[in-house]
Amino acid sequence: MVCTIKHLNSSNMKSNSQLSSALIFLVGLASLGIAIAFFYNAASLLNAFFIALIIVFTVSPVMSGLRRRGAPTWVAYIVTVLVLLVVLLVFILIVVGAGKQFLNALPEYLTDSESSQASLQSMFDTWGAENVGLDSSAMAELFNPAKILDYTGKFISGLLDTFSSAILIGLLILFMLVDAIAVPSKMASYLDAENPVVLRLRRFTVLVRRYIGITTIVGLVTGTLDTILFSLVGVEFAILWGIVAFVFSFVPTIGFWIALIPPVTMAYLQFGLPAALLVFFGIVLINGFAENIVKPRYMGIGLDLSFFTVFFSVVIWSAILGSMGAILAIPLTLAFKVLILEGDEGSRWFFDLISDKKRTETSKDSNSDD
Repeated sequence: MVCTIKHLNSSNMKSNSQLSSALIFLVGLASLGIAIAFFYNAASLLNAFFIALIIVFTVSPVMSGLRRRGAPTWVAYIVTVLVLLVVLLVFILIVVGAGKQFLNALPEYLTDSESSQASLQSMFDTWGAENVGLDSSAMAELFNPAKILDYTGKFISGLLDTFSSAILIGLLILFMLVDAIAVPSKMASYLDAENPVVLRLRRFTVLVRRYIGITTIVGLVTGTLDTILFSLVGVEFAILWGIVAFVFSFVPTIGFWIALIPPVTMAYLQFGLPAALLVFFGIVLINGFAENIVKPRYMGIGLDLSFFTVFFSVVIWSAILGSMGAILAIPLTLAFKVLILEGDEGSRWFFDLISDKKRTETSKDSNSDD
């Protein structure tokens, strides 16, 4: 009898444990859905906040450096703010001007590109696409210039909508930089005590700062070289496509492949296939060299994100936050990985799953050697 009661109690405890796990999963899933809905509905506000926060992360060492060199705090603050706001204002004016020119000319290009699908299908037929099991009409639909330009127009519109919040972004930067002055002294005692949350926050800040700083410099160089290439070939809106190349340099691995689609399409519509191939291989040479050789050399420790994680994060954050989601995808994914997953042993499996396999195995081997 006693054994039976113990067996029943153990069975009840087991079922309650399973029920609790199921409830925890459902509550977590519901919370995730609420968070995604909030992010989606407040996308414009959150985009401005995240952009301002990342900029502050990047430029706050400049202000700290001026203070270490003997400049008063208010002088360091004013100099940093003025330089930053001037750079942002010039960049926004260029983006808005070039973007509006493209959007105004887009209907005409869409009309002209409608007839290109038939020529594409004819070209695929000439190349013998059906002989290797490919449907020439489906291939032509996939590379339809009208659809590509339509998607490009939507992205540019989303980009302009984000920059229409320039005043809000500027105000957020002003107030965040004020707080950035006091943050090191506030966190010093927690760093000395090696508080795990503060240490992860510091590591995340350093990682994002390094990523944004190096990517900005490399992106400016590659964007300028791409613009020169587009101008030499004669592709219209060369400055806009150079800006798009710069913006998508913040999306590792797949960014420049996405950024080359609009200028290659424009080159095809203007001059035909040879010019499109010239632009394609020119971008691959310039941006591929920067992405695979220059950036990893100066980045030091990598982002430790798998290729699929990078691609999936770009898709997910773009769906939630719009066009800027593609640009903010990596910092936001790093925040989720470092600040949330890394501190939870129960989520360690997911932390390892989204990490770069080679990097994870290397770190484990080095730890075992120690």
